[in-house]
Amino acid sequence: MLREIQDIHASLWISASAGTGKTKSLIDRILSLLLNGSIPSRILCLTYTKAAAVEMSERLNDYFINAAKMTDAGVIQELQDMGFSERYLKRMRELSQLVLQQDWVKIQTIHSFAYSIIQKFPLETGLLPGMKQCEDHEKTQLLMEAFCFVVKQPDLKSHLSIIARHTLSLTNILQDHTLMQLRKFFGRYSTQSDIKRLFSTYFNINIDDIDQPYEEVALKLKKELLNQDFRNCLSSAIKRLELSSKSTDCDTRSLLTQISNGNLDNMRKLIYTENGSLRARQLYTKDVESNELRNAIEKIKQDVDKYFEKKNILESANANISLFIVLNKIIQHFSENKIVKHIMDFDDIIIATIELLQNNIDWVMYKIDQSIDHVLVDEAQDTSPEQWKIIELITDDFFSVSNSQKTIFIVGDEKQSIYSFQGADVSLFNKMKSVFKDKAKGCGQKFYDINLNTSYRSDGAILKFVDDVFKTDFPNVHHVSSKNENKGVVEVISFSNDGVALPEYTAQLIADAIQRQLPVKNYARGAQPQDFLILFRHRDIETMNKICSELQKMHIPVSGIDRVPLKDELVVEDLVTLAQFVENPHDDLTCARVLKSPIISMSEDDLMNLCLSRQTETLWNYLLSDPKILSKYDIESLKRYTQLRLSTFSFFETILIDGVKDKLVHHFGGKSLMMINEFLNVCFNYEKEYSPLLSEFLRWFRHFDQTIKKEYNGSCNEVRLMTAHSSKGLQAPFVIIADAHFVSSKGMHILQDKENLFWNFNKKYLTNSVLQILKNQINLRNQESTRLLYVAMTRAESYLYILGNEDSKDGSWYKKIRKSSLLTPDESQNTEVNKFRYGEYDWREFPKIVEDVQHNDDMYIPDWYYQKFQIAEISEKQQEMDKYMLFGECVHALLSNVSTYREDLSLISDEIMIQFNLSHEDKSRALQMANQVYKKLPFLFNNSAKSEVTFFYNGKEGRIDHIVTVQNETWIIDWKSGTPDETIPEAYKEQLRLYQSAYENIKHIRARIAVVWVQNQTLIEIH
Repeated sequence: MLREIQDIHASLWISASAGTGKTKSLIDRILSLLLNGSIPSRILCLTYTKAAAVEMSERLNDYFINAAKMTDAGVIQELQDMGFSERYLKRMRELSQLVLQQDWVKIQTIHSFAYSIIQKFPLETGLLPGMKQCEDHEKTQLLMEAFCFVVKQPDLKSHLSIIARHTLSLTNILQDHTLMQLRKFFGRYSTQSDIKRLFSTYFNINIDDIDQPYEEVALKLKKELLNQDFRNCLSSAIKRLELSSKSTDCDTRSLLTQISNGNLDNMRKLIYTENGSLRARQLYTKDVESNELRNAIEKIKQDVDKYFEKKNILESANANISLFIVLNKIIQHFSENKIVKHIMDFDDIIIATIELLQNNIDWVMYKIDQSIDHVLVDEAQDTSPEQWKIIELITDDFFSVSNSQKTIFIVGDEKQSIYSFQGADVSLFNKMKSVFKDKAKGCGQKFYDINLNTSYRSDGAILKFVDDVFKTDFPNVHHVSSKNENKGVVEVISFSNDGVALPEYTAQLIADAIQRQLPVKNYARGAQPQDFLILFRHRDIETMNKICSELQKMHIPVSGIDRVPLKDELVVEDLVTLAQFVENPHDDLTCARVLKSPIISMSEDDLMNLCLSRQTETLWNYLLSDPKILSKYDIESLKRYTQLRLSTFSFFETILIDGVKDKLVHHFGGKSLMMINEFLNVCFNYEKEYSPLLSEFLRWFRHFDQTIKKEYNGSCNEVRLMTAHSSKGLQAPFVIIADAHFVSSKGMHILQDKENLFWNFNKKYLTNSVLQILKNQINLRNQESTRLLYVAMTRAESYLYILGNEDSKDGSWYKKIRKSSLLTPDESQNTEVNKFRYGEYDWREFPKIVEDVQHNDDMYIPDWYYQKFQIAEISEKQQEMDKYMLFGECVHALLSNVSTYREDLSLISDEIMIQFNLSHEDKSRALQMANQVYKKLPFLFNNSAKSEVTFFYNGKEGRIDHIVTVQNETWIIDWKSGTPDETIPEAYKEQLRLYQSAYENIKHIRARIAVVWVQNQTLIEIH
């Protein structure tokens, strides 16, 4: 632990490079504060994500939970390892008793913290009590409703017509990351007059012209151009050009004649070529060249240039004014809808918190100040201006007294700032450091500015390569490896356009590494699937799915894509197609898709024969008259479905139970069950929030993405795929950057310059000043792309593979990486790819890993831990007892999933039982027992059933195995391994009665309690 971290009366700012122990620094600081007497509940740690908050809480709590199990000698040793003396033993014991209490260290996201503040002060905040946070899909829905409402307003028709000249995709501008920008902008310019005044001033246009129809102002500009002086120049030039018969002179004469007649459409040809670049050659030949012609043409070109400049400025001003007037109306309607629905989004929470804190209500500020003594901030480089404002406001009083004992502790890394699309502003990182440094020194408090560059993650060769690639971007940073200074391998692989395909190569690369057992984890073992992390610069669903497919062909387990748009899942697509068919069976294309899907599985030949034979009849009508088809395929089920008149959720639930689920799972595999259940959840929530109509749901589902985020379970031995953004905070022995050739072409709709916004609608209409703003924003985007590459590369522990194309465009990661002087051609390369390498492989022999064994380094317990206890030899009886308990827990876990999967439990059972260290025979027996309980007592697993129900009552937490409503009676069920011959201890019965009492008091519903003996499936009620 750093000496500065232990100085609890000082504030710290830590710039921590990738893998240098950022999270450990935060934990060490909290430990130092706690051990030195700080009140736990007055320590606030703000994290960037919920996952980071959970991880940090678990790591902190483990210190004290483990200490509670240790002897005094063991705790003293632990303290000394952290840099503390044995005099802290008593405090460590006290904290071990406090760790599970409510008044513990607050570790939460800044949104969660802000929400907790406005919940405490709803009246002072000015919000209606009980407002809830809205989900992402609700926010998207409300935005779309606001958009649809506004575009129908007659008073906005003229503005919408101006916008339509440049885009038909207004909703693309309303991205989530622009909403906060727009809200701040409209906070300053809230009326149409304000918006007009802003842009007329910026573009230096008379505000009266703004209020005139565009065509009238354009006509006025045209008249100004065609003045007598301009006409004289035209006439002079035309007469001179009449002396030549050469094509260049004739073309220019024709063009000038059209202009003199008032046709100005082709005037740009005087200055620009067809592709928009400045004209290089002259408009006339030497045959007619003269000073008079030269001066006349030059004057004409200058006047034309001014005309277009004025016209473009007018168009830019009008387009910006119209856009922001319409957007303002959309944001206003969106905000009103949220109030009506009693919900608030993340931006509302942040803004409401800032307003509450800025109001400086004495007793509110006093309460907040009294509840916080120390603030720690994680991932500070990705903090938005508004979030920094909250941090400043809650710590303002920290530095108001001399030698203040209240501190801030900030950890971040400018090189890893990659979330500007969520409002992060990397330029604030050093600015805020100066702000807090000045505040601390102003009150006489010590302030440490620390840089951490020693990596505990990556091998030396990886870090040297990183330093070389980014030497011009981060010239003052030099990474040092704490582990293997000369180990690690970097390979850069270039594909030719007609060579081997990337998905096949990626899968083969992984298969070879596993087959050869490349050493990982500091040479502790050979490679396994869980050691591979495949990263993408952009979410290329098609390529990701192909890689997954190739890995599955090689029998290598793969987690699948980390974020999946639900409608892109094939199993969901088949369900939606079936619903569309039911809504309109006579749509031939939809009918054909259903017939070809796993729901019917019609062959290509049969479908082709039907289509060719039906003539003018619809496909559905024709196949109903074909006895051969009716006998060969399950068309009867489709006929039943077309006759259903059910709500959305009931429809899908009915067809799935009717056999559709079996067909889909058989075709797509057990993992498709998760997507089916997610889809049913979406159906249920839509029906509850909006409408039960199936047709309305289908229309809604087509327009609103429902993205499912898969949480990675560290115990799963699977290859992982995700974007580089999603990989933040992760690491792996092998990292494969799969699309280093990609260059983003995504445009920036809204440009920001300080406090003002501009619409980037068409480059040719942008003024020079706005073009400069665009260039600055492009430069910032390129810088962030570089930082994202840094994040991607520094996820690698020992092996880094970069896949790309030698023909990649400038701006690609591949081009940047290939410039490294450390790379040398791989002499063993084949003709399919070009390969370059830095570092050498170190081949070792490892015993073959048994597939069932899962390795988890976080669970590693060193030998010295066991030396603190006198370990008695475990008796055979004790071993048998432990195995019996583990078997019972496994059966419990399976039973908690029966309500969801029912007869399909076996398809998902392997994933459920992976956490239990049981033999294959015991796992099979546990699954058989769970299935027998379901078959004998199916009424316990109806749609009302809930498993593992947690509740809080009288300040205590309880967990009920199973709750179900049977014939209007609620039953609280406890699974018990064993047989009814065993006696149920009285204390056990009393605990169930307490659960019964708590449930009845919470729900105001009478409940019966019972035990189910799983061994022979017997239910016994307890009275």
